[in-house]
Order: sequence, then structure tokens, then C-alpha cells
Amino acid sequence: MSRVITSGLQCVLIGFLLGVLLNSPTRARGGTQSADRASSVTMAPSLPGEIRILVGFRDGKGRPVPVPSKETLTARLDETPIEIEDLRPLRNEPLIFSLIVDKSGSSRSNGDKQTAAAVSLFRALSTGDNHGYLAVFKDGVSASKQFAYPSEVEQILKEIPPGGGTALYDAIEVVCKEQLNSNLLPPNSRRAIFVFSDGGDNTSHIPLTKTIEVAQKAGIPIISIKLRVDTEGKRQEKGELAALKSLTESTGGMSVLPDEDRDELGQLPSLLEGQSVLTLKTPELKHKKTYTLKIESLLKNVKVLSPAEFIAP
Repeated sequence: MSRVITSGLQCVLIGFLLGVLLNSPTRARGGTQSADRASSVTMAPSLPGEIRILVGFRDGKGRPVPVPSKETLTARLDETPIEIEDLRPLRNEPLIFSLIVDKSGSSRSNGDKQTAAAVSLFRALSTGDNHGYLAVFKDGVSASKQFAYPSEVEQILKEIPPGGGTALYDAIEVVCKEQLNSNLLPPNSRRAIFVFSDGGDNTSHIPLTKTIEVAQKAGIPIISIKLRVDTEGKRQEKGELAALKSLTESTGGMSVLPDEDRDELGQLPSLLEGQSVLTLKTPELKHKKTYTLKIESLLKNVKVLSPAEFIAP
């Protein structure tokens, strides 16, 4: 198993159900074979004096928009204007993603609805050369080593009963370091983490700030999906939403609150098609220093999804 943080018996069933994904031989759809196939098209590494980041584009209502030209964008590093050298769309490159699903006790009230939404999104994303991993958490984390099929994801999520504590931050750390580690994937691939959770966390080994740093270093945007729960108190809900907002906005992702009047979940696959690599010309950066990063569009109805900070290697 890639990594399991376990407390009591609540993660035993998760580990058992994920066993087929964790221990099965590498299939044509996932693991090393797929990565080797896709790595035939690679992107040159960053040169001294430049940084490369994944960015996305949407309108004010979260809907996808065409990738703009680099001339319509501005960039600032620690409030200092820097030059945008290149903007390369990744529409034709594979999307490698991880689906993280909360199965803690707090998910009990909307478990069926959350499972249906998670499976639907996984299926919509898993087209063409796109491949996804699954991670499930309670007060422990189980993460697949192989790419999953939508039918497997559906079976696992339906069989796992909700209960126990919540280790959201640990789950994100596992996914960044093991499933979506850039050293194991083609450098030109689109990447994203989709989190189905209320945003609470009461058992993780790392705090929110460290989780954000891990995702920023990995260069992976986090997209959170929080289903509404009528039993939540306003103060609790406010705190959970603030945590999700920090995770998403700091990494270049977005928070989604599904509404019956808007198909926000249905728009996510199209939104990820607009993911692009932005190359920025920078002054000399200090090793491991964190810099504020701000990418903006001069176009009125285009919002740039980009990391709020850059951590120099």
C-alpha cells in the first residue's frame, strides 16, 4: 500500500477494497506503462531565470473560456512586474488527476449524494488519454497505486461506510507526494486534485499551512467540491469553507458549491481542457524562499487560476 495512516478498524475495509488497485499487476491503463507511453512528448525543464506554472482560465461564474494570448496577461512576483515569456495550451496533453473522497463520520448525512457526484465526475474526466487515481480518507488514508476505472471507484465508494475522524490534509499530502509526483509523470501532463469534502479536519498529522506548501511545491491545483449539509452550524460551515478556499486559491484551483440551478460539476472537465503552462522570466531567486505570485488578465471577463505563491527550488 502506498501509504496508510490507520487508527483502529475503520480503515481496514478501505484497505481491503482498494487492494485490487494497490496490489494488481500494472495494467495498460495505469501505472508505469501509461506514463512511459505518454513521456514520449516532453516539455523542456525550466531554465535559469525562468519559472513555469500551470494556469487555468474561467469567467466570473466559473465557466471555461478560451485560452487568451499572453499579451492580455500581467504577472507580479512579490509585487514586482515580471515578463511573461510564453503561454502554452495543454488541451491535447493527458490529464492525470486524483479524486479524494471524504468517508469520515461528517459525510454520513450526504454520503449517497457525494458518492454519486464523485463517480460522475471521475467518469467524465476519464476520457481519451486521461487517467485518474482514487484516495479515500477517514481518520486514515488509503491511496491507489494504479489508475482506476470508474466502475472500480463506484464499487469502492459504495461499499465503504462513513464513520470516524477526518484526515483531509494527510490525504492531500499523500496524493501530491505519491500519486501525482511530477518525477513519476510526463512533465507536460495536465494535473489536478479533486476533493469531495466538507473542509473539516480533526486528525491529520500536518496543518493546513503545511498542506498548502506541499501542493504549491508540487505545482498541482486543488479543486474542492463541497455539498451542502443542512445540519451544519453557520460557524462550523464558515470555518470549513475558509479552509477549502485557502487550499484552492493558494494552489490555482477553485471551490465549487454545487447548485441545482448551475451545472458547475459538469463544467469542470472543459475547464481543465484550458489548462496551460505559463513561462515567466524572473530575477535571481533565493533557494527555498516563498514569493507572492499574482497573474491577472486585462480582459474583463477572464479570471486566471494560478498559484498565489511560488516556492523557489
